[in-house]
Order: sequence, then structure tokens, then C-alpha cells
Amino acid sequence: MSTSDEKVWQTTAVQNLVRYRPSGTYFARFRVGGKLVWKSLKTATFSVAKQRLPDTLREHRSKLEVFAAFADGKMTVSDAADVYLHKVRASVSLKPRSKDYCEMMIDFIRRSWPSLFATDVRKVTQRDCEAWLSRYQQQYAPSVVNNSIGTLRATFDQAIRTGARFNNPASGLSRMKIRQKRLELPSREEFLRFVDEIRNAGARQSKDCASLVCSLAYSEVRVGEAKHITWSDVNFTRHQLHVRGDPETATKNGETRYVPMIPELEQMLIELRAQRPNEPATATVMRVFECQNSMTHAAAKIGMKGITHHDLRHLFATICIESGVDIPTVIAVARAQRRRHVVHENVRTLASRPQLRAGPTGELPCRSLTNPADICERNRAGGSPVIFSYRPWLAGFPSCSVLTQIASMRQELDCKTPSNYS
Repeated sequence: MSTSDEKVWQTTAVQNLVRYRPSGTYFARFRVGGKLVWKSLKTATFSVAKQRLPDTLREHRSKLEVFAAFADGKMTVSDAADVYLHKVRASVSLKPRSKDYCEMMIDFIRRSWPSLFATDVRKVTQRDCEAWLSRYQQQYAPSVVNNSIGTLRATFDQAIRTGARFNNPASGLSRMKIRQKRLELPSREEFLRFVDEIRNAGARQSKDCASLVCSLAYSEVRVGEAKHITWSDVNFTRHQLHVRGDPETATKNGETRYVPMIPELEQMLIELRAQRPNEPATATVMRVFECQNSMTHAAAKIGMKGITHHDLRHLFATICIESGVDIPTVIAVARAQRRRHVVHENVRTLASRPQLRAGPTGELPCRSLTNPADICERNRAGGSPVIFSYRPWLAGFPSCSVLTQIASMRQELDCKTPSNYS
């Protein structure tokens, strides 16, 4: 190293292991095929870096050996899959779960087409791939089939890049059409009975499971995000949650966000904090991180269609929209748009408004949101578009089909969609 580099980089007693002084992070520094490679070990702890170093060296050197071994154009499909997986594991843009999913797709293909991976990559034809697909799509869901097609194409792309073959035999495979899931969300009464059934199931963590269900339905956070929320993320003064997600990979889109707390969520968190006053700020709010079995059993007992953790996000968003909240606001709550103060004011303030308000002619009582003609009547009577606002959370919400009816009635009566909110 030069003198300037020595001021920044600190050598250690372990070969190929150096420390970056400004951040304290350890790096692997080694040569592969004559090329100097610097690779962050993503830790500032010497013992951890020392353990990660051999795996990092092995990964990069085996990757070079794979490419060198097939430089002459000889490769089996198994070899191409190994090259593909090496590339996936080395990617810094993919999250660990995405990498695991790619490996699972390779495993699915291997089990459904055992003879493929021992075959010379040059001998696989498009007809072979089509015959595999005709069998495969009868065993797996459309989303799995489509992802497997993409994985198979990527595997053959690696063979093309190494010069083992000229074209991709999987390029002509047709993807399956994915039918959108029909949401059958519970009514207000069903949801409350659903939560009570979970809470009173009699299991050791029944109450914790009920708290998780309510938190997901009241906040729209993902189940993978909820398990990382600590008491330090709950701001009762500003009535908001700080959603950070996984400590290493953050949230799904890689960003943290602030979610405004509606009164029901805030009340639930206040009660939980009162029950557990001695827990440190670093303790997680939720004591269970998933409760699908409890949800399934509770839904079956009360005769309700089963729902998943993710359906609770749809429940929150659907009720907001059907209660008159504009779609951009709902999106902003879920995706943390920059207009946080506007979002917080919309969700927090409008959540307590019990009625629809007409335009400058004055207020009109809200008889029902389930009658499309009633809404259009208010549009006409007010002389201006109705200004929609929240009704209290779970104060009785219509079924999902109401939105379609409202849209149809508005077209018939030439009603304008509200765009201004107060």
C-alpha cells in the first residue's frame, strides 16, 4: 500500500483482511486470476470478519474456476445452473430471501426434470423445454411457473455468455396468465368476532396473536415489518410509527417510512405499553411474529372465509378507500411518500370525522355509503363534488362490490369524482 492508503486502510494479523479506518468496517483484499479484489465483509467486529473471510475467498475463487473450466465451450445444464447461482449469491442488489427463492426455483426445475441437469447444454432443444413446461404447469401455481421459466432462461443465458451454445431454447416458452386474487374481506362484525375468537382461543399466546392481527389491520404494515417494530419506534407525541423493517435489508423497497397511528391503533399500543411498562425501548412491540394458524382456525370457527396476514393490508386500504379517503393518500401511507405531514394530517384528522360533507351549501347528514344513488344525490344537492372524509375506523364498512356499483352509478348520472379533501 502507498502512504496515503495506509492512513485509510489498516492491516491486520490475518492475511487478506484489512480494516477501513473511517468506518471501522473490515474488507477482504485478495487477488483472483491476477486481479485485485476488494470485498466488504459488512462488519466492524474483528472476530466476525475473521469468520466471514474464508467463505468470501472461496466464493470468488470458485467463481473464477467455473468460468475457466467452461472456456472451451463444454458445459452441462448443471454447470450453467451453478454459474447462475454463483452470480445470484454474489449480487448485492438482491435480498437474502430473493436469493433463496432463486435456489428454490432451480430445485423445483431439477425435481420436475431430473435428466436435464446431466445433459450437455448444447443438446437441449426448444421442444424439450416445451414438453417440460406442459408437465410443469400442471403441478405448480402460475406465479411459480412464470418464475421458473425466467430462471431456466437465465440458466441458459449463462451458457450463451461462456460460448457453450448460441441461442436460448427457453426463450420461446409462454408465461401463464395470473388471475388476480378475488378478495373476500370480512365485514365489521366478522372482523371483530374474528379477533375475539383468536384472543379467546385458550392458547398460551392467543392474546399476542390477536394484538398482531389488530396491528396489521390498523397500520397497513407488512407482517415482516411488524416484527421489527420496537417501542422506540412508537411516537405517541406525534402519533406515528417508524417502520424500519429488517435491520440489514430494511423494508421491501429498501426504505424506512413513518405510518400515522389511527386512534384504534394508538389505543391498543397504549394498553400494551401499560401492561408491559418495564420493557426496554429496544424490545419488540409484538411478541409473536406470525399467527396464520390461529387466523385459519378462528375463521373456520366463525364461518368466515380464511384470510392471510397480507389480506389485512388490503383490509386497511379497502376500508380507507370506501370511507372516502383519496387513493394517493392511501398509497402514501403504505409507501411513505415525501408529503408525510399531509398524509399524517389526512389520516389522523379525518379518521374522527363521522359524516360526508357537501360543498359550500352546507353539511348533509351521511345516511349510508352503501347506497350509490345516495352519494350521487349529495353531489347534485350540494352543487359541487362531495368532499369525502374518513368515517371512524371499523364504524361499519360496505362490501368490496360497492366501489363497482358507485362507479357505475356515477357514469349513469354523470357525477364527478371528488378531488378536493378537507
